[in-house]
Amino acid sequence: MTVAYYMKIVEGHHGSDHRIGGLPSLSPEKIPWTPDDNGYFGFVCEFDVDGKAINLPKIQKIQLFQPIDDGDDPTPVVGLVRESHSTVNLAFQVQTHPLACDRDILLERKVDPDAMSDLNANLEVATLFKSKLSGVDPWQESSTNRQFVGLLREAESGLNFGGRTCCLYYLRDEDEVIVELK
Repeated sequence: MTVAYYMKIVEGHHGSDHRIGGLPSLSPEKIPWTPDDNGYFGFVCEFDVDGKAINLPKIQKIQLFQPIDDGDDPTPVVGLVRESHSTVNLAFQVQTHPLACDRDILLERKVDPDAMSDLNANLEVATLFKSKLSGVDPWQESSTNRQFVGLLREAESGLNFGGRTCCLYYLRDEDEVIVELK
């Protein structure tokens, strides 16, 4: 059995290290867009790499930013705060994305089944597709180089992913986190 941390999203900021909206607590190591696109992206959410729900080497926080314009590709871009870069960068100016209303993400530890069973008969499989950190990748796309970090569902988060689910993967060889919408 694989441990997963399922998200419960609550209105307002009450001190959680995992949250939607507001502004980033720290600046990312590098801005995940070109300087020409400043003002085009808004902060969406931040996940704390706490060694439990998310365990990645030398990374302190995962931040998601998304284009502000509704008609653009809703795929978020990732900003990483590495342990060696843990100071606030006052020169980093970013706005909050208009759909990223202040919400805390609370985590509930549960156990995912190790194997996907019959998709048509097992309600347990449906749970695998809920917003979570760690656990079983419901698309089973993890590999020796690709680690499933978690997923954030549009309906649960109040964000816009074009009707899809935001999936995070850590690429070991590149030491990066990527986003895929599925």
